[in-house]
Amino acid sequence: DYLLTLLHHAPKAVAYRALVKESQGYEATIVEARDMARWRIHELRHVIEADPRQPQYILTVRGIGYRLAI
Repeated sequence: DYLLTLLHHAPKAVAYRALVKESQGYEATIVEARDMARWRIHELRHVIEADPRQPQYILTVRGIGYRLAI
């Protein structure tokens, strides 16, 4: 669901709270949303990135959220 949300908004950044809300239907505080999104993005990167430590597709937008580079 996170990948679909990122794809829907690509190439724009998706804020942590919006990412959690659209992907999981869960209203969260910014801290909760950031922590939830980090774990899901971590898992996604291990599946789709050649080197998850240097992502090329799912990029972090510091202080905002994530974006899908397509």
